[in-house]
Amino acid sequence: MKHAALLAALLLGIALNTRAASEPDWVRSLGKSAAHPASSYLTGYGMSPEGRSMSTTEKLAYARNAAAGNLVASMQVNVSSEDIVDRFSRVVNNDEELVDQYKSRTVLKSNLNVDGLRFEEFAGSRTDAAHALAILDRAEAAQHYRQKFAGKMTQLVQHQAEGNRQLVGKQVDLARHTYADCSRLVAELEEIILIQELLGDRATVTESDLQQILSVRAEARALWDKPAETMAEAAAQLADKLVARDMDPGRVQVNALMLDDSYQYSQFSSRFRPMLENALAKKSCLIALVLGETAFMPHSSGLARRAAADGAADYLLSGSYFVKAEEICFYLRLSRVSTGEVVGTGDSRMKLSGADGVELKPRNFVEALEDRRVFSSRDLVGGGLSLEVWTNRGVDGLALADGDDIKIYARVNKPCHLRFIYHLANGARVVPDPLYLNYAIGPDKVNKVIELPGEFEACAPFGSETMQFFASTVEFPELALVTRTFDGEDYDVLGDSLAQSNVRHRGLRRKETGVEVAEIRLPLTTVPR
Repeated sequence: MKHAALLAALLLGIALNTRAASEPDWVRSLGKSAAHPASSYLTGYGMSPEGRSMSTTEKLAYARNAAAGNLVASMQVNVSSEDIVDRFSRVVNNDEELVDQYKSRTVLKSNLNVDGLRFEEFAGSRTDAAHALAILDRAEAAQHYRQKFAGKMTQLVQHQAEGNRQLVGKQVDLARHTYADCSRLVAELEEIILIQELLGDRATVTESDLQQILSVRAEARALWDKPAETMAEAAAQLADKLVARDMDPGRVQVNALMLDDSYQYSQFSSRFRPMLENALAKKSCLIALVLGETAFMPHSSGLARRAAADGAADYLLSGSYFVKAEEICFYLRLSRVSTGEVVGTGDSRMKLSGADGVELKPRNFVEALEDRRVFSSRDLVGGGLSLEVWTNRGVDGLALADGDDIKIYARVNKPCHLRFIYHLANGARVVPDPLYLNYAIGPDKVNKVIELPGEFEACAPFGSETMQFFASTVEFPELALVTRTFDGEDYDVLGDSLAQSNVRHRGLRRKETGVEVAEIRLPLTTVPR
């Protein structure tokens, strides 16, 4: 009996050692690969849930999806939208229309679909998690996108010439279809420019190229010259442009429109979204997906990608609006969720009087912009701890009206403690519940979706707000909290400044060797109904 037990232990040890030896280094280090140094490659790591609820094939697909999303996120760390827009503005001599249009692209980085990804995969036993590493060769990708830009520019010139011929021949309806294709090509060209910036290899774009893009914008807009009088009319105009090309029927996720490139939303955003949904339903075969409905529970923050995998959404509509002296300008993009392909674009104008009585900016717009600058300071040191947070309404376009509820989900790759700080529109930073001072996530919950306990709903004070989450492999230090009352509700409020709070939490890794910290922020806007 002893010999049998010893033999079993020996065989188990051999099996464990064999598995450890067969694991790639990027599995053991959670994404760091000696064969793919950061100087030459961009990489992203993804892991599936454990257990038997998914087959190995499904787990590997899940891990690849997560790895691709993490790679795109890693591209964004050191490139800000402001830097890109500033360089772009100088090239086009600050042409307001083109700069605004380009701003509307730079805030869509989370939806980028990057060409040229390849994957390495690893799967252990049937119950283990599956792992994937997304890999992008910087030099190869840069060369690919230079060639792609040149090809798309050639197509744009040809389509524009065809549209001009149709206009000369008084074929206005045909010209509108042709210019719809031109606008789609322009959106793809702007995305290529952005990806080149994110790769650290600026696109070989000349001022002549940009002027060509600008001329297409002007000619396309002239076909719909009259600005809308009302919000409903503006939504109808945009729907006409978005569906000018034939497309397959399906469900569309309509994000609230962002104010400028500010990552802020407004009462206008909240009220305009259902008008867009209704206009699309009337003019096309697209049916709006209602985020937050109990039938749709996203499994990760890569909401668009997960929605496609779940069969929930086929298309994603996102965009921005810009408030001018006498009008509001809209820039929208409709893309296919499964591939990232741009299938339609729309820009339009509405008289400012069409939004009378509706708040166009969050009530704390200027203060929120200042907080954003503080948030952007890169004090957080990266480590092996990964934190993912999302809601049942997604992570983009979170504009909630008074009384709207929201569920929050999280996932981590190591046992840790979670701290949740909510930044109210009035500037106060609160802990929603004492539970979130040090919410423990044990080994049994690692790599699993956790629904954070508690009920959350939008209420006054209204404006631009932020949900900020920190994770740490050790307990967080105590906070000095005071109880204050806002609009009849009691809150536990932090006493220090935003900058001091960030340093306190982001500095954990520096102060204690081996401690790992992760941070994520979800901006949202609350508005009165």
